Amino acid sequence: RVEDVITGPKKARQNAPNMIGTGLSPEGIFTNYVMYDLMSEMGWSMSDLISVQNVEYWLTQFANRRYGLNSPGPSQLAKDGLILLGHTVYNCTVQNYHDHNILMINTPTLNATDYTWYSLQDIVTSLQLFVAASPSLGEISAFQYDLADLTRQFLVNLAPIFYQRALDSYNLGLPESLAENKEIFMDLLNDLESVLSTQKQFLFGVWLESAKNVSKTPEEKSLYEFNACNQVTLWGPDGQILDYAAKQWSGLVSHYYGKRWELFFDTLSLNLQQGVSFNQDLYMEEFLETIGKPFCLDQTKQFPVEPSGDIVTISRGILQKWTGFIMP
Repeated sequence: RVEDVITGPKKARQNAPNMIGTGLSPEGIFTNYVMYDLMSEMGWSMSDLISVQNVEYWLTQFANRRYGLNSPGPSQLAKDGLILLGHTVYNCTVQNYHDHNILMINTPTLNATDYTWYSLQDIVTSLQLFVAASPSLGEISAFQYDLADLTRQFLVNLAPIFYQRALDSYNLGLPESLAENKEIFMDLLNDLESVLSTQKQFLFGVWLESAKNVSKTPEEKSLYEFNACNQVTLWGPDGQILDYAAKQWSGLVSHYYGKRWELFFDTLSLNLQQGVSFNQDLYMEEFLETIGKPFCLDQTKQFPVEPSGDIVTISRGILQKWTGFIMP
């Protein structure tokens, strides 16, 4: 929450005159760089110049530092997109929000939810601004990452729309409509995989290799690879803390989340054909035995450790494809 990050340290200093600094200990790192930058800056004397009222100025300066914006032109559109995110996505208004409420990486059920405190149009508008700025900034690695991250968020926020349409089709007993919306949902996941594949920070293969590279024996290598895989998926041999450390990474989307969602939709279709109700326990049992456990135990699979694809081209295509699909 931008407002809390700005006002919290100031209130603390007012209540504790002997306060000499601030600190932050994120459980998950390498995300939301703008928030870490803002929080870190609040520990310095310059923080007195930052307020909720003039946060747009700070966001402008952040964009200047991150993208090297020092002249007017199309590149300034990225600044406008960042300011919009600062007032919406980065200023959470939901109490006790936790990323387990993200539908795409949650266990599929008949009553799954997806919580956001901003409108989909906020994401669309910001992404349009970033794409428009890409001719000037497209070669800058930080901009490429942010463009990929924003495109990722756009697709993840679209997923609940097609999930609900598929669920409505199931509840109404419409197998053809269910199949149609399943295909749209899976197509969205394929596009998400393409976006994530463009950035090394979003590659599951990098995570696995970093674990294997600290091993000294074949036994350690096998154990570390299993632990690294299990931590971000089942977190326990039988899914004891399922998806607690879920990550939206290339490789996980295609080989774990995507297959789990496909099984869910296929199970719903089979239920309609057989005239039986969906059984969550049976679905979970099949997921664990055919997807979850094998994914953690199969150490023959190889995942890319180098990015592929041009995020500017991919983002532009996704924006055109999906906004036209849901907002004709």
